[in-house]
Amino acid sequence: MRNETGVYQRHTRRCPSEAGARGYAKHKCTGTWTYVIDVGRDSNNNRVQEKKGGFQKKEDARTARADRLRELRGRTADAYSITVGEYLELWLSRKRGLRESTRRCYQAHIDDYLAPRSARCGWSIWNGGLTTSRTSSPTSPSA
Repeated sequence: MRNETGVYQRHTRRCPSEAGARGYAKHKCTGTWTYVIDVGRDSNNNRVQEKKGGFQKKEDARTARADRLRELRGRTADAYSITVGEYLELWLSRKRGLRESTRRCYQAHIDDYLAPRSARCGWSIWNGGLTTSRTSSPTSPSA
């Protein structure tokens, strides 16, 4: 059986181990099922995950995970919306290993060209896509 990403079984001391081998007897384990979802990154660019456990069956954990993913994807645009200029400032602040001259050059391009043009066009980043304030629907940056 294929391992499903995001759903796994927690083992306890009461879970029987396989005879003569390392690990647990999968069909006899008494541990509960847990799901995990990647939510994004925090302000330090560290991975943020949401975990929930205690499910007696794998199918229950799968269903709960799918429901939570639908809930997270269904948030309003305002919860995720930032301007392109704000996004670029955030992106540059998280870049590691840049020489100072490269960082100054990137900052100059953001300040002189990218942020002003995106503001004039009304572009914003919404849930991973580019939108305009006039249409509030995904668009291409060719405008």
